[in-house]
Amino acid sequence: KGYGCSHFKQGCGFVIWKEYAGKQITETMLKSLLAKGQTQLLSFKRKDGSTVKARIVLDVPGTGQLSVREDV
Repeated sequence: KGYGCSHFKQGCGFVIWKEYAGKQITETMLKSLLAKGQTQLLSFKRKDGSTVKARIVLDVPGTGQLSVREDV
């Protein structure tokens, strides 16, 4: 279900879930998140049906917490 730390048995809580904000996190996206802190530009659908260009961003590197940031 997620990409996690190999030291989870020792209490490491780092995990990036394989699905976030309706997108499947591929290995390429994971590598970009870990190396650059963000994915390539992606298309997301808003609740009103419109589309927005944004990136998935690694907000808290120690935990794997992600967010979506619009490209402006």
